[in-house]
Amino acid sequence: MQPVRSHLLKCPKCSKLFYTGSLQSMNSYGSMLYSDCLEIVPWLWETPSIIKCNNCDKFFWSDDAEITDKDHEEDKIKQYWKDAEPVQFLTLEELFKSLKSDAIRNEKDEYFVRRRIWWAYNDRVREGTELFIDKADENHYRENILQIIQLMNLDVFKFQLITVAEMSRNIGDFESCLSILDSIQDKSLYWAKKRLKELCNKRKKLVCICGW
Repeated sequence: MQPVRSHLLKCPKCSKLFYTGSLQSMNSYGSMLYSDCLEIVPWLWETPSIIKCNNCDKFFWSDDAEITDKDHEEDKIKQYWKDAEPVQFLTLEELFKSLKSDAIRNEKDEYFVRRRIWWAYNDRVREGTELFIDKADENHYRENILQIIQLMNLDVFKFQLITVAEMSRNIGDFESCLSILDSIQDKSLYWAKKRLKELCNKRKKLVCICGW
């Protein structure tokens, strides 16, 4: 499977050019589902949704910055592709910084970034390192999770109860996790309920693999 360039993006502040990538074909072979609802698919090419311009430090959304071939002359487009740099996923520090930027226009944007902060922390566990650097780092993790829960509309998305249960477990609130799990009546989620209850009863907080 060979990656190919997919879209041209222009920074809305300084006009710096970036490009996104994609795969000509893909499959989900070897994918893993984690308890924080993140699915790792080895052959899936993921494109960052929020980007930091390395020229002017502005944060912007890829959906708002795409350039299409229809808008420019052919020679100019070719030069754009030549000058463009690949987009990069934000680091954990950059994700936190983006929350204070004008890229966050509403609660939906904030929820998107905070959920990725949660995943970025848990990536440390997935990569075999310690979850926290120090106590302050642990506090940031906890505060971010509490903010996510406040932003979630549980009446609209019942499957989010599983997410809230997992977040509660991650911060060591096992009683809340078990209470939420007991309230879930959707039979399609029973396998997840069972797994999270096992982890709660063992007082385990870290993210783990839930399925393949």
